[in-house]
Amino acid sequence: MSARHAVLVATFLAAAACSSPTSPGDGANGRFSPTVLAVSCFGDGSAELACNARTTCAGLACTPEESRDRYVTAEAAWAAVGSSVRHAGGGRFASVNNGAAAVVATLARLGLQSSPLAVEAFLGRQPQQVYRMFGRVGHGEMSTGPFPVPTIDQALDGVTIDIITGFAAGRQAVTGRPAEPRLGLPSSLSQPGEFEIMGVPDGELTLWVRPPGQPPLFVHLRSPHFLPAILVPR
Repeated sequence: MSARHAVLVATFLAAAACSSPTSPGDGANGRFSPTVLAVSCFGDGSAELACNARTTCAGLACTPEESRDRYVTAEAAWAAVGSSVRHAGGGRFASVNNGAAAVVATLARLGLQSSPLAVEAFLGRQPQQVYRMFGRVGHGEMSTGPFPVPTIDQALDGVTIDIITGFAAGRQAVTGRPAEPRLGLPSSLSQPGEFEIMGVPDGELTLWVRPPGQPPLFVHLRSPHFLPAILVPR
């Protein structure tokens, strides 16, 4: 691997989930029901953000009727959390100014409320759903075979990672240091060498990876949903 460029050769962990489910609620006749209200949003910032809400149920406690996903976008009550985004009717949201926010749906009939779904308005554009990027940096080797993947055998803390292209350009992480959590995007690091960057929208971006005392690496990503295990030359 070149000391100047890290090649994206594999993906190993997803960013944040694409939808925001609730906790289970009470079903008919007071029976506990594992039905949840899940929200998903779609938009690239060029038009108002469009969100859907659906009830879904999974598990042995679900009745056949509950196991059917049902879209309840029109029935749900919608709200924006944060001053940068406003509710524009139905499941639509519009920008007020730049900044982070979240959207929430409530279904009073079943006593359900969705978990906050993180969104953000960038550079005067309409809101976009945003994610928690997650990855790991260290020394290691590429596996052999038709689909080689990087394997880290020595994780590296203290590596600085900057986003240098895309709407989230300027955001930074350091391996081994948890990011500041935000509504809808909890922080969670569990192993040495891990990093996370909050509030990254869909789209291509480039990471500038700077291991202490070594030449920087550049990692090009098609999407923030999946991140490479970044191998640093020994």
